[in-house]
Amino acid sequence: MAYMGRILATTIFVFIKAYFYSKALLNGEAIQTTEWIVTVGLAFFVYYLGYQYDKANYFAKSLEDVFDNTQTMIWTWEAATGKVIMSEGCERIYGVTRKEFERQTDLWFLTIHPEDRPIGLYFDSRTRNGFDETVRYRIYNQSGNIKWVQMVGHPVLDHHGNVVKINGVTIDITKEKEKDQEYKKIIDASPVANVIIKNGQVEYANSNAVQMLGAGCLEEISGRNVLEFVTSENQEQAEECLREIEEGIIEHVPFKEYELMTLHHTSIIVEFSGIKTLFGEESVLLVVAKDITENKRVMKEKERAELDLKKTLKELKELKFAIDEATIVSIADAEGRITYVNDRFEESSEYTRKEILGRNHRIVNSGYHDASFYKEMWDTITSGEVWKGIVRNRSKYGNFYWLDMTIVPFLDEEQKPYQYVSIRNDITDKIKSQQDVQHLAYHDSLTSLGNRHAMNRFLKDKLETNKGEQQEMSLLFIDFDRFKNVNDTLGHSYGDLLLQHIAKRLQQSISSEESLFRYGGDEFIVVVNDGDRRIVEQKVNDLMEQFSEAIDLKEQEVYTTPSIGISRFPRDGVTSEELLRKADAAMYHAKDNGRNTYWFYETFIGEQREKEAHIEQELRKALKEKQFSLLFQPKVDLITEETIGYEALIRWNHPQLGTISPLDFIPVAEETGLIHDIGDWVIEEACRILQRINENREVQVPVAVNISAKQFERVDFVKKASAIFDRLGFNPRLVEFEITESIVQKVERSVKVIQALKSLGVTVSMDDFGTGYSSLSALQDMDIDVLKVDQSFIQKMGNGKSDSLVQAIIQMGDSLGFTVVAEGVETKEHVELLKEYGCTIGQGYYYSPPVSPYLLIEEYSLY
Repeated sequence: MAYMGRILATTIFVFIKAYFYSKALLNGEAIQTTEWIVTVGLAFFVYYLGYQYDKANYFAKSLEDVFDNTQTMIWTWEAATGKVIMSEGCERIYGVTRKEFERQTDLWFLTIHPEDRPIGLYFDSRTRNGFDETVRYRIYNQSGNIKWVQMVGHPVLDHHGNVVKINGVTIDITKEKEKDQEYKKIIDASPVANVIIKNGQVEYANSNAVQMLGAGCLEEISGRNVLEFVTSENQEQAEECLREIEEGIIEHVPFKEYELMTLHHTSIIVEFSGIKTLFGEESVLLVVAKDITENKRVMKEKERAELDLKKTLKELKELKFAIDEATIVSIADAEGRITYVNDRFEESSEYTRKEILGRNHRIVNSGYHDASFYKEMWDTITSGEVWKGIVRNRSKYGNFYWLDMTIVPFLDEEQKPYQYVSIRNDITDKIKSQQDVQHLAYHDSLTSLGNRHAMNRFLKDKLETNKGEQQEMSLLFIDFDRFKNVNDTLGHSYGDLLLQHIAKRLQQSISSEESLFRYGGDEFIVVVNDGDRRIVEQKVNDLMEQFSEAIDLKEQEVYTTPSIGISRFPRDGVTSEELLRKADAAMYHAKDNGRNTYWFYETFIGEQREKEAHIEQELRKALKEKQFSLLFQPKVDLITEETIGYEALIRWNHPQLGTISPLDFIPVAEETGLIHDIGDWVIEEACRILQRINENREVQVPVAVNISAKQFERVDFVKKASAIFDRLGFNPRLVEFEITESIVQKVERSVKVIQALKSLGVTVSMDDFGTGYSSLSALQDMDIDVLKVDQSFIQKMGNGKSDSLVQAIIQMGDSLGFTVVAEGVETKEHVELLKEYGCTIGQGYYYSPPVSPYLLIEEYSLY
């Protein structure tokens, strides 16, 4: 509640009193105690008046908000001036502003549907003559759409009985009317008669009810008293029922039988029930009825026939019971038409007797057996022989079931079959168990694809066939990138769900002539019946296209891409082991070359594997023989162009192989675990060098060190770093650890490690931001200090799209309280754009390439 009324009232009162008291004091007049008491009392009274004003203003504003923000319009028409005042609800209902309505006072009438304007004229006449009135009609809103509204008018009269003004409310009831129409549609769709009764009269009826009552259309019965259709014998009972419904004594009418009289004066017997419900917000009685006149006649005839059959049925009862409980039975005549089925036949086939009797057994034919199967069966039984066998049938609703069946022909005096009795036992569960065992042996339980056993069997048969026919083929070994991240971050249930989605997309991308198997984990095998490189490449591209869009896992969007290795028969091998091994090697080569790509097996891939093995051997000697060195690249303030820090970058100078790129040896170091010793050396060496640089600087600058994901995950990582700082006497506030987005996937552990580092004073930055999977909530939880925009985005600036992305990252980083650093700054244009977007720190070749830190030590020692 605002305080304006109280503040204004109190302020005016204080100023007035201050004026008179000041004047009195200047004249030397003393202010009496009584006058002070009266003044204080008046002050409280004035404050109370201000409070009442604020309170009234608050409730008036609240009421105005209620009506202005709903599908309701409040209006007033003044008789003397013809002026109309209304709420903002007019724009929501009519699509017309309040000013337009007030300028054109007859606009309400002009928007009425032409067919409903008589209703509008009636409303206008009634209310102008002083009568309260409520009407409903259709309007066209500003968009040309038809709406239903309810107009309520209440005239205000003077003491002479003349209308002074009319207060009214207009309510949008379109949805209510739509519900009524839907309600009518449901009633119209009912297969039996439906009648809506309001105040004892027919309000609405569907076509079945119209026909049942002998009318040609709804208008012939609409508005009629329902008692007109009730015979005199049932009048009293019907009147009592309607009265109890109207008075609320009962809410529904149980099933009853009535004799009714149609418009054609024909007597019919109906079975009906009724329930009290709402129709157009009014209480009505919905009656559901069925003409059972014919049923009654049939029932009487049936009763006569049953008397004749009673004796026979009694004799067969015990036998039938035994048969029904034991087995499925049907009887067919000499032409194969079914003349009898027992209950269990109905249950298994899901057909009723009425649907089955008189038809032949083709009604349950599943299509599983060929024509020769049924010919052999028919030839056997028509010759008078008993036939036995196992049959698969199909029920009415498409369910397949297996039967162990015996057909016994009954022969006449001429030894010709006159009927056939089929006795069946349902063995579906037994067959299914056998199929399940077979399926599980050769199929993956998660994806239902063929498993490794099925693949080995398939490849063995396929290769033998292809050798004989000299037919080429290709084997695609597919591994999905970053699958482990899903398991680690979302859990194995999401990982399983992702594998199922992957399997579906792979199935969608292969033809019926190709084969798909789950090899294990996130690895899949596709066999293509062609060895032509261009055809296989097209197939691989189509397959990879399936994974260009995100996969939705329970409202979690996940991206995964395939890395594919390809081997070809007979070019790369003639056995399944050779083809799998070489496709696997090619797949790993694809992963090493950026993932989300494919690679055909070539001999150099084997050489590459040998090279990696050699690098691993040499890495174990590199630390001992001091083959590693660090280069320092400056971080620059883009405004002042002053160096404000460095990033330490490792280099390997091998005595025989020369300079080896970190891209070549870091993955091997991570895979072998050597990254821990190398990472510790980089931290210690970077701190040691920075100490020497800062000895000759007035302002101390920090150094950034890249931390491997494997190094970060080590249990004693923080303890090791702290020990290095203590050993060197190094201030941890001068070191920045750069981690990658892959670490974000393990949020809970990462948060604990980052908190421990920050407690030491270490600054933590997110390197290569934008190339991984960071979520904003994860970044906030981990309390990152610095966000480094990946150089791939910076180097593409100037083309519009990349500019927007960089600007968005910078703005996001600022809003989350991060210091934003741009990597890969190489041109003056990069600098100007970054400054324009609000980024003030960068590093790149525009300022300096990575240089030997000893040059920096020497440079600062000269000052």
